[in-house]
Amino acid sequence: AAKQICDDFGLAYDLPKAIDPDYKDYIDAYKLTADLYRFLYVNQGKDYYKTRGFTEEVEEKYCLGFCPEFIMGKDHRPFNLKNFLMQELPHIPEVVLDSYALYNSFGDSIMLGRYVFPITDTKGNIVAFSGRSLDPTKPKYYNTPETTYFKKRNVLYNYMEAKKFGQVFVVEGFCDALSVISLGCKNVVAAM
Repeated sequence: AAKQICDDFGLAYDLPKAIDPDYKDYIDAYKLTADLYRFLYVNQGKDYYKTRGFTEEVEEKYCLGFCPEFIMGKDHRPFNLKNFLMQELPHIPEVVLDSYALYNSFGDSIMLGRYVFPITDTKGNIVAFSGRSLDPTKPKYYNTPETTYFKKRNVLYNYMEAKKFGQVFVVEGFCDALSVISLGCKNVVAAM
């Protein structure tokens, strides 16, 4: 059907490119990690995002989460994300998972003790995280290191949603963007 429409209007028709399996594995790992952080946030009774003025709809849509330093009921072990991902995504080789920059050399999540904000690419796939610490002895924000699929300078936070509008508003950071979105203005982006 798409080819016929292109032929009717004299447009070039290019077959869609196959999804790069490495990219698919990458976004699968990031999506699973984001879902885990969201689950941990919801099930630990946190209310940080509400104190920032974010609506529940925004919290859910943007998969806002939390990564505890310790898993409750597990002898206060550090949260080991590598073991979790290797168990849940056994088809991805360990060396490949290691390259995704989701955990440190011990396998512990790089977002330990942080409120986690997933960052999406232009297709809406989660490709990175930014974590907010409330501990004054730690850096306020920590971002996923750059990878093959995440280049900070190429990302506008909320671009996937904002591009649907004829104009956009640019704010300083993703928390500012989420605050504005919570007020009902969805055509807002933030530079990373």
